Amino acid sequence: MPFTRRVREIADSATLVMSARAKAMRSSGIDVVNMSAGEPDFPTPPNVVEAAQAFLAEGQIKYTATPGIPELRSAAAARYAGMRSVPELRPENILVGCGGKHVIYTALQTICDDGDEVIFASPYWVSYPEMVKLAGGRPVVLPTRADQGFALDPEALRAAITPRSKAIIINTPSNPTGMRMDAASLEALAKIAVEHDLWILSDEIYDELCYAGEAYLSPISLGPEVRAHTLALNSFSKTYSMTGWRIGYAAGPVELIKAMSKVQAQSTSNACTLSQMAALEALTGNQSIVAERREAFAARRRRMVDGIRAIEGFSIAREPQGAFYVFPSTSDLYGSRLGEREINGSMDLSMALLEEAHVATVPGVAFGDDAHIRLSYAISDEQIDEGIKRIAAMVGRLER
Repeated sequence: MPFTRRVREIADSATLVMSARAKAMRSSGIDVVNMSAGEPDFPTPPNVVEAAQAFLAEGQIKYTATPGIPELRSAAAARYAGMRSVPELRPENILVGCGGKHVIYTALQTICDDGDEVIFASPYWVSYPEMVKLAGGRPVVLPTRADQGFALDPEALRAAITPRSKAIIINTPSNPTGMRMDAASLEALAKIAVEHDLWILSDEIYDELCYAGEAYLSPISLGPEVRAHTLALNSFSKTYSMTGWRIGYAAGPVELIKAMSKVQAQSTSNACTLSQMAALEALTGNQSIVAERREAFAARRRRMVDGIRAIEGFSIAREPQGAFYVFPSTSDLYGSRLGEREINGSMDLSMALLEEAHVATVPGVAFGDDAHIRLSYAISDEQIDEGIKRIAAMVGRLER
């Protein structure tokens, strides 16, 4: 029997597909350098694990209120109140969900009616367009350029707005580019959103992984008018290496949080109780490990950027400023051959790298930009060096 139209129209997550394929090759005995994964290689901090173990030992893993345990909502509100200079944030401004992806999905299910338009820049995180479609909405994608730091032009945003526009999604630092939105651009985009009564969905999952420049700036810090239009979305996955715990949260206007809670109540109910207790310890425990790991990622970034720039046919217009990805241009290699294999786009290149060089990457076409591929440096120095060595060797074999 046929599946629904919404299922037929959505694509698989290319990042998960490539990562799964790399893991399968490893399981079969092939030595694969996995530069496709969007998760830190560091373990969950010991204090977080210990707190979860202590709670688990009590054996009282029960349901919680749908929007999360009060202590965790309070801790998340306090984090945002302090870091974003918004002292008026309260627990009722917080919804805890089953990971950052889940709270974005819930937000779109809450604000989108059939045919509503959601605007975001390309390159984009692979799940944005598919989640918009699942909510009955229509993705409106605005291309950006590498030589301009993949910055979204405010005037391009203004020109894209129609009577059906409902929201704009921003992600800074960005997955896949690692680039940050500067303060002037963010303020300009926020002003346009307010003028047209659009929601701003601010994906802030990499807010603790910024390596240079100004302090992190969220739209909720831009005054009460912008804050009334903004939902900040965050997770414990990247900052605290808690990808498998599946725990995230949203901070926004009380009425939106209440509406999202209604949706969540009829889908997942509460997020995993054990994960909520672990997340509480992550937010309230010693934070020194956050800075330590940020420094480690910054060093890896330098190693990765230098290595990739030395490979003929790969170019990085501007150094990534955050997250743990590089997004080099690879279009100079298109039209080349490796034996019977033709390289005519980012998917061809990524498959060649996986099957010929045993290096897993993610094709840029999955992010809406076929001229690039994404490589993650959330791996060891040794793996970075080995991956770059293998990529360079394969590129050297290409016939152009």
